[in-house]
Amino acid sequence: AFEIDRRPYPNDPERPPMVNVDRSQAAELCEADGKRLCTELEWERACKGDGDRRFPVGDTFATEGMSPFGVYAMGTAHGEWTASPDIRELAQGTPNAAVFRGAAPDQEAPFHRCAARRATAPTTQSRHLTFRCCRGPEPEASYPDERITPRVQRLEQSLDEMKRHLASVPEVAGFAEAFVPAT
Repeated sequence: AFEIDRRPYPNDPERPPMVNVDRSQAAELCEADGKRLCTELEWERACKGDGDRRFPVGDTFATEGMSPFGVYAMGTAHGEWTASPDIRELAQGTPNAAVFRGAAPDQEAPFHRCAARRATAPTTQSRHLTFRCCRGPEPEASYPDERITPRVQRLEQSLDEMKRHLASVPEVAGFAEAFVPAT
């Protein structure tokens, strides 16, 4: 059970969302209002509602509208900081990265999905990053600590095995016998 602001900070329909704020500044502003920075699971729940919507307004991306719980502009106009650390190493090579949800309006639709997760350094300040606040006890649930698999895996095969694999692909079969791997 939690409450989430209907709009990005300052949660005021008469004022634009605050941007150019790093994650610790966002958390401090929430605390000053007696709230806290939302976790990524809270953000996703508020975005999807009780179902499994791809986007806040349904199965297709739209820049206007609200989530099933009446939350406006969830990740459609800005990325939004969360209180969650980057345990999956989404921001490869960035130590202590933090998760944000959503994207700037010029980003492709998949970046705006309720389940889309990205991360960056928590000191990042950008006109494309804002935040919203939550109230209530912080949930104990989090994303599972999944095993990270490398994007490229080294294959330990003999030269004959490699040539056999190449020969089985019609488009490159003619090159298989002369194949020499780079060292």
